[in-house]
Amino acid sequence: MPDRPGAREIASELRAAISDGTYAAGERLPARRVLEGQYGVSSQTITAAINTLRAEGLVETLVGSGAYVRPHPPVMRVGRRRLSQVERDAGRGAALTDAYFCGWTLRAATVVEIRRADDRVASALEVDPGSEVLVRDRVHYRDEQPYQLATSYLPRDVTEGTPIEDENPGPGGIHQRLIDAGHHLDRFVESVRIGQASEHEAHQLRIPLGAPIYRIERTAHTEVRPVEVNYITIIADHVQLIYELPAT
Repeated sequence: MPDRPGAREIASELRAAISDGTYAAGERLPARRVLEGQYGVSSQTITAAINTLRAEGLVETLVGSGAYVRPHPPVMRVGRRRLSQVERDAGRGAALTDAYFCGWTLRAATVVEIRRADDRVASALEVDPGSEVLVRDRVHYRDEQPYQLATSYLPRDVTEGTPIEDENPGPGGIHQRLIDAGHHLDRFVESVRIGQASEHEAHQLRIPLGAPIYRIERTAHTEVRPVEVNYITIIADHVQLIYELPAT
C-alpha cells in the first residue's frame, strides 16, 4: 500500500488548487470527511492541513460550515507611483501607497537599531566596512497577515539627529525625511530575484519553508551618493510587480 500523505503534502496540493483557480476566491473547500476519504487519512491530518492554509491567510474557516478560499487579490506594487514625490507629498511612504490604492490596511512592526556595516551593506552604501549604519527592520502586515519583510540600512552620518531614527519617521516615510534633511533623491535602483523562504523568513511570513519569494534590493541615490539600501522579501504569490518604463 502506498504511503498516505501527511498534512504538509495535503496542504501543498490544496494550495496549488487555490493558486490555479480550481478553488476560486470565496469558494468552499471540500468537506473534511470528503478530504479524509480522498486522501485516506484521519480527521486530525486534514485539520492540520487546513490550519496550515489558514495560517498562511489562504483560507478562513466558519464554524459549522467549513473552510473557504479567502478573497485575496495581489498587492499591486507599482514601482514608479509608490516611490514618487506625489505620494510623499500626500504623506504616504512606499508600502502605504500600495495599501492606499489597493484598499487594504497596512501595519508595520518596526525595530530600529545601530549596527556596523558588513561587506555587502558597505559596498551598497559606498562606505567602509564597519562603519556605523542605522538599521530599520520591518515586518509589513496586510490586513494583519504578514506579506513583506524590509530591512533598510542608512549611513549614520545621514540619519543622526533626524526622525529617521524614530520608529515612526512621520508622513512620507524615511525618504521624505531624507529630503527634509537636504539629501535630495535623484533615483532608485531596484533589482529582483526569485528565491525560496529560509526558516527565519518562513517563520516571520507564516509560510512553508522553501515557499517562493521575491528578493528585492533597492538603493536610493542622491546625485552624489547612495543614502539607503533596502533588502525586501515578499511572498511571491501575494504581490504583482508592475514597472512603468520610459520608451525613449
